[in-house]
Amino acid sequence: MEFKKVLNHSDCILLLELIYFSVSCDTEAQYRELVYKLQSLIHFDLASSGIGSFRGDSTLSHKIINVDYPEEWLDIYTREGYIHRDPIIVENFTQFDLQYWADTYKKYNPDESFLKQAEDFDLRTGYSCGTRNRSGTDGSIFTIAGRAIERSMRTEVIMKHIVPHLHSCMLRILFKKQKKRIKLTAREKEILKWFKDGKSVWDVSMLLNISQNTVKFHSKNIFEKLDVVNRTQAVAAAISEELI
Repeated sequence: MEFKKVLNHSDCILLLELIYFSVSCDTEAQYRELVYKLQSLIHFDLASSGIGSFRGDSTLSHKIINVDYPEEWLDIYTREGYIHRDPIIVENFTQFDLQYWADTYKKYNPDESFLKQAEDFDLRTGYSCGTRNRSGTDGSIFTIAGRAIERSMRTEVIMKHIVPHLHSCMLRILFKKQKKRIKLTAREKEILKWFKDGKSVWDVSMLLNISQNTVKFHSKNIFEKLDVVNRTQAVAAAISEELI
């Protein structure tokens, strides 16, 4: 289903405002404010997110920006080692795609004790979505949860479009260090601007009067420079770095 058929004009304006706000978001307080603003588009009770590095069943490292998950649940989650058994985590760092919890639970059939404890903290239903780094198994996860989050195409479209921007925010906040200045060529910036407008590789080739292979060549270079794996992430990263 096309973007414009799922979101109305008001939804699109609010989503663009959130993306604009994300560009200057570089503290945990601002990040939480951004997520709270997201509630004007999607109804949810709780949210959490983080960046992780996973290899198989082992967690090499992870950093969390908790928005409002109960601290008691996070303590239990850590103490019981649920991060190694949580189907949502396993699926995210395998596929890095949008997941509705009920679907994932059917696929993995998790322990009843885990589900019961999660439900005790109103973590019964939810959506999670991740963004992968070019390293492959490293990336982020953003989760919204509540007592009764229903499956919704509208929610899924919003999640898929906002999570790459939340990913960029998390990277800035959790890994504050001197970054090398990313340099894009004039042609790369031109292609990125068309991607930002929702144009496909074929569209860009027609607009710039170049072959699709040439567009793909420039796209590959863009992805490598921005450490992303697709056009949506590239646009989010370029906006965050003020390259376009």
